[in-house]
Parts: sequence; C-alpha cells; structure tokens
Amino acid sequence: LRQGIACQGVDISPKTVEMAEDRLQHYSLFRGVELIEEIHMQFRSEYFDVVFLLETIEHFLKDELTGMINEIQRILKPGGHIFITTPNEENLVAGNVLCPECGCVFHRGQHISTWSRDTLCAFMQQFPFETILCRAMNLRPESKLNFLRDIVSFLGKHKKVNLIYIGKKSE
Repeated sequence: LRQGIACQGVDISPKTVEMAEDRLQHYSLFRGVELIEEIHMQFRSEYFDVVFLLETIEHFLKDELTGMINEIQRILKPGGHIFITTPNEENLVAGNVLCPECGCVFHRGQHISTWSRDTLCAFMQQFPFETILCRAMNLRPESKLNFLRDIVSFLGKHKKVNLIYIGKKSE
C-alpha cells in the first residue's frame, strides 16, 4: 500500500479482519479484508497478480492445504506469483502448552505442521508453480539488536528462523 499497490485481504478471524480494516482504512488503494469461512473464495478466476500466505500454512493439515493451494492457483492470473512464509523446521513440541482447565496439550500458536525447505518444495511440486525461490532466512525488522542476533546465529551456525517460498503460476 505504501508503494502504491492496491491490496486486498482475506482471513478466517472476524477480529483479525476488524483489526486490519481499522489499521489500513486510510490507504486509498486498500480494498478491504473479507471474512471467509471456507477455502473457496468469492473472487473470480485469474483475478490476482500475487497472493501472499504469510505465516499461514503451519496452521493446516497438508490435505486441507492442498485445497487452499488449488484455490489460490484458481484466483491467480497466469504468470502470477504465490509468496509463502512459515517457520523453518519448527519444533512443534517446544511450543506446546497445557490447558489448566481441561488438561489438553496444544501448540501455543496453534501450529499443526512443520516445514523445511525440502518438504515445502516437495509439497509445492504437485501444483503448476515454477519454484522461483525456496530458502530459509531470517525475516525480522531491521534493528541493531536483530543485526547482532543474526551475526550470532550465523557464527553459531543456528538455523534460520523463517522459510520463504516464491512460485510462479504457469502461463
């Protein structure tokens, strides 16, 4: 939006839709956020140039995600791009918490799948996307503290925090 590009969003959470609408409403090119209840979206086929799935795929079982990627492929224009971010090789057990009321164990961020470069590339190969990029990196706002963290991570050979996939839809 700051770069003069029209943007529209979708989400399954009414609260997230409301927060995004409040935060972005002053941008003239903001086209709103639609609340969706199912994977099929009301957009016409071949409507978008780019679709972003930011920190989303880790919340879906792979079978559910297949339907979502098929829907994204439907609404993307030929030659359009899909941009995916997800935690890289996340240890799901490390994020587990215990509900004090019922004793249920669940991931604090409600993540149910974990992804590596290999698993994400292999998953996306079943769709008509050409892989432009699939790699692990750190996606943090620039700051002196994060710069120092990245140096320590590099020197300590720690894995990168985020995984990024960019694919291009067949023309």
